[in-house]
Amino acid sequence: MKKLLFACSSLLLALMLFAPGIAEAITEAVIIDPVQVTLDMPNQIVTAPSSGVTMVDFTGTVIVAPNYRMDLASFDEPFNNSQTNFLTGTFNAAFLTFFGGGSGTYTGSIFEINVPAGTPPDLYAYEVMSSNPSIFTVSAFFDGGVVANRPDSTNGVSDVSDTAAFSVLVNAPVNGVPDSGSTLLMLGASVVALGFTQRMFVRAQAMAG
Repeated sequence: MKKLLFACSSLLLALMLFAPGIAEAITEAVIIDPVQVTLDMPNQIVTAPSSGVTMVDFTGTVIVAPNYRMDLASFDEPFNNSQTNFLTGTFNAAFLTFFGGGSGTYTGSIFEINVPAGTPPDLYAYEVMSSNPSIFTVSAFFDGGVVANRPDSTNGVSDVSDTAAFSVLVNAPVNGVPDSGSTLLMLGASVVALGFTQRMFVRAQAMAG
């Protein structure tokens, strides 16, 4: 086995020295998923506060391969199954800084979901007007020149994406649930609002070359 590994390593080194084009093709083939997204705790449980706002932190890892550049990051503001209420959220400042860099590896807080006082106990896990799960998405485009026979080698036109579903299960506050009028005011959610897509996103200007 050691002899086989040594032979393979020697072959790859020889290709890099004497046939860089072939070596590049092998390297490109290894990067099957140039965009990778994982959340450490995608399904979280929280008790609604009696006052103020509880922020639910979603941490994880985002990997964007070299020669790719991020142009979109988004997360759905999750609805309950009846589509009558939803939770808002914001991106973490450190993640936004990473996003501005275009590529690399990020580990840490990605976004936060706000659970204010008055939030009805429920599972918040769905896209607006849909039974599909709420998701976090990162997209990037190939920005390392044109490589033959690659479907994404279009100099920034075609995106590669990865997603991770997430949810927040909200339990009732210890000191009771506020009145429904307060609930609707704090959440800003009603049937009338369902005509609008609830998604938080950041987008970068695509720059080819």
